[in-house]
Amino acid sequence: MPQSPYDFAPLLENFRAIRDSLHAASDRRFDPIDYARHGFALTSAADTWGINHQRFIAERCAGELSDESLTWHESTAPVWRAFACLALGYLLGLYQTERISDLQFDTADAQLPGFMYLHAPVLETF
Repeated sequence: MPQSPYDFAPLLENFRAIRDSLHAASDRRFDPIDYARHGFALTSAADTWGINHQRFIAERCAGELSDESLTWHESTAPVWRAFACLALGYLLGLYQTERISDLQFDTADAQLPGFMYLHAPVLETF
C-alpha cells in the first residue's frame, strides 16, 4: 500500500480488487463506511475503528461527498465517493497510529481531490 500519506496511487491500483472483495462480502454496493473501514484496516488495527471515525466519514458523505455535490459525476458518483472514503479511511488509520501528524493528515486530505481528478479516466471505468 502507499508509502506516504500523499501517495494514493497504490490504493487506485488495488481499487478493483478491493471493490470486488467488498462486494463479495456484502450486498451493499459502494457503501462509504465499508470502504473507509477497509482503508483504515490497511494502516491500523481494524478493531480500533470507532464512532469518531464513522462520524468523520458520515459528515464527509453529507457534505462534499454527498449525492448533490457529486451530481456531475452522474452514474460514477458512488465510485468517486467510495474511493474518497477508502483513502480517507487509510489516512484515519495512519493518524490513529500516530504515523502522521495533524498537518500531514490535512495536507493529504487536501491533495486527495486533485489526485482523483487527475485520475478521473480510471475512476470512471469502475
